[in-house]
Amino acid sequence: MKLALGFDIGDGESCVTLLTGTTSVAPRPIPLGGGNSFLSAVAVSDDGKIVIGENAVMDASAKQKHIRFKSRYREDRDGARAAMALFVKGIVIQLEAALGAAHLPALGSGSYVTVVGCPAAWDPETRTAYKKLLVGAGIAHPVLVSESRGALMYGIRSSDFGLTSQMLNESTLIVDLGSSTLDYAWITKDKETAVSGDARLGGGLFDEYMLLHSIQRSEDPAGLAALLERNPDAHAQLLLATRRLKEKYFLNEDAYAKDGCSEIAYLYAEGRKRVELSLNGQDMWQNLANKPMRELGNNSFISCLRNSLAQVGQLTAANPPRYLLLTGGASRMAFFRDECEQAFPKTKVFMSKEPELTISKGLAYCGFEDAAARSCAEELTAYVNGPAVETIVQAHLPGLYRMLADRLLPVIVNNVVRPNYNNWRFGTIDTIGQMESRIGADVEHEMQTLAVKRLLQDTSAQWLAPLLSQINAEISAVGQKHKLQLKGISSADLPASDVPGSGIAAPTIGTGFIQTTIALVAGIVVGVLCGGGGTALIMSGPVGWIIGFLLVAAAAVLGRKKAESIIKGLTIPKPARIVFTEGQLLNERNDSKMKESLIQKLRDETDMGEKLTDSISRKIDQAIRDLIATELPVQ
Repeated sequence: MKLALGFDIGDGESCVTLLTGTTSVAPRPIPLGGGNSFLSAVAVSDDGKIVIGENAVMDASAKQKHIRFKSRYREDRDGARAAMALFVKGIVIQLEAALGAAHLPALGSGSYVTVVGCPAAWDPETRTAYKKLLVGAGIAHPVLVSESRGALMYGIRSSDFGLTSQMLNESTLIVDLGSSTLDYAWITKDKETAVSGDARLGGGLFDEYMLLHSIQRSEDPAGLAALLERNPDAHAQLLLATRRLKEKYFLNEDAYAKDGCSEIAYLYAEGRKRVELSLNGQDMWQNLANKPMRELGNNSFISCLRNSLAQVGQLTAANPPRYLLLTGGASRMAFFRDECEQAFPKTKVFMSKEPELTISKGLAYCGFEDAAARSCAEELTAYVNGPAVETIVQAHLPGLYRMLADRLLPVIVNNVVRPNYNNWRFGTIDTIGQMESRIGADVEHEMQTLAVKRLLQDTSAQWLAPLLSQINAEISAVGQKHKLQLKGISSADLPASDVPGSGIAAPTIGTGFIQTTIALVAGIVVGVLCGGGGTALIMSGPVGWIIGFLLVAAAAVLGRKKAESIIKGLTIPKPARIVFTEGQLLNERNDSKMKESLIQKLRDETDMGEKLTDSISRKIDQAIRDLIATELPVQ
């Protein structure tokens, strides 16, 4: 089994996680850029090395410094794509070193499925360009999955959320509050819709205003502000300290709300300068959450958040979310969750214990599932191309022939043979040949009746159940081998009078397949009985018995073939016809002969087995292709 890497490259912070061999063990973050989750910042040091994370900001001698470039990636503003490429190269360099230190295979060894997240709103063209950038930066075969899908996968696989695949058939809203933006993704069954968020809202805005608040409370506000204005690196360093303070506060807000918490930072841009940063509950509400902010049009963060959530509520009103998944490091802010719960009071809200790692871990799960699905698909392809399906169908065919004969022949005898036979006996039909023609026409009509169609449908459905059960067992065994739960071909609870389909997980064979198979069986049977076969069946039974009785004497003089032709056109006197009683002709022996004749024709004169094998194989093959093509092979 391949290893899986999940890359969550965010605008404010990034993370890479590794999943090794099983989904029973959670993906673990690989410390890069100074931590499990590191700042999305990149620079080039004096010696030409790429520096990422906090070091890219803290290194005063570093050049080509870039931060928050992902939000500018699509428009490629201010060299954002070049910055992204440099950042990914830096990640790859550190990742290679970390993998080597852990005695794991090299990134380019082919041992990994590497899944990289991207915004759900990115169009195919943007995704293609991004994938090309990733390859150029050193990720050989990246698999792109939307970040919201990663969050969903984490919700399914992680014990943090307690979600199930069944629950995710319901309307689900992913709310991602990152460092710089608030993004939404609305998922309803298989459809994913990127809902416009707010590019102005993000945890980074809090950092800026927390820093401003700290400057205003410092011993020399004007002097400190001027220092930061002259030294962008010093400003970035103090902003990082502010971010650490914010994270510290929200990790234990109940404890710090009254007495507050603090962080000490030292600046060396113009000599050593000590700066104390602090935060308490009053600061949070009066000076941050409810403070008018210039970037928000002099509206507060809280009011803009409420407006944004209200707009999403209107957009999703046709199918309101049943579940909310909160992701992004900034979602730790307690008021953020409170606002989400108030905006969607009937919605159950989930948040990971480590929301900043949620998407990356989910992407790693996606990689594992992708590798397992592809490996499983290869084995299922071999299964389809081998003799297994044909062997199963051929083994079950005699049972189908017998069921059709046992159920169909009594209907034909009672509705067609008996009335025509009695009409001949009592003189309504003149000759045996006319009776034979009438029976042939009536068989064709009978085969088109609703009752017979339902009989063929019920019989085919009942026959399919054990056949599909056997194929299911073999498909499930392949899935279990690859640690995937495949529901296979749905055959459970097929009622006698109806044949519903069942939507199922990959590989999927549902309603269409079952109905197609029933139509195929019915078409072959109708063809056999309406193409002269119906008359031939009767000739093997009662009519044949009559002709055989009369041939005993005539054949000796005229020869069998000529005698049979004459007898069919002969008008036998009515008193003589009474000899051929209904009990003599419509008996168990003749019924048995007709059934065996039908079985023989189905076996020897049709390609039913070949057609059924081909139909089942093609359906499984298509399901395998769908499985491989699915961005996220989970329903």
